[in-house]
Amino acid sequence: MIPFWIVPYFGLLVAFGLAFIFVHYIVAKKIVRATVSALMYILVLFLITPSLTPFEIDAVQPYKLNFETIPQEYIVGLNKVYFTENSDSFVLRMRMLLSTQKATGAYNPALRTITIDLGEVAHDLPTFNEVAWHEVGHHVWYALLNDAQRSEFIAIHNTGVGFPTQYAKQSIDEDFAESFMAHHFGLAMSENRNQFMAYNLPK
Repeated sequence: MIPFWIVPYFGLLVAFGLAFIFVHYIVAKKIVRATVSALMYILVLFLITPSLTPFEIDAVQPYKLNFETIPQEYIVGLNKVYFTENSDSFVLRMRMLLSTQKATGAYNPALRTITIDLGEVAHDLPTFNEVAWHEVGHHVWYALLNDAQRSEFIAIHNTGVGFPTQYAKQSIDEDFAESFMAHHFGLAMSENRNQFMAYNLPK
């Protein structure tokens, strides 16, 4: 059973306090000027609002049940699934900084964890399911495929055609995650992607 967690809003208060202490120390030591420290404060507050004190909550039960319909062979080695609200998560915040698109989910290959922002997909289980399958696709790519399989899909990606979505064009791993999701839901994409999924996904 995968542990599911939701990040509470009071994590913001904890982050606020930590950021204040950090910047107060910087100013007291006269390491930087006050203006720079104010900007640092905003940045630190933005970045250190992850799941500082996550806890399990029954409110996410519908999402847990839907996630748990994903076959076990696709989530072997997945350590945790985090539910957050309004991108109250370090990994999602970093994705917001680095991308022009709103982040609804993120996979951490080092920790093998998935974070999904319920603030973006609440009351919309079809969208939640697409996000969930996309993020599991990242786990399959990084943790469950072998080098030969990844090389085969890289060759498919490099053809530059048949992408399931525009987002899939961003990178090889996003292409795989979108193709993985599209294959499950029967969405249109190139036949070589469908064949790859049919023959190479864990069974």
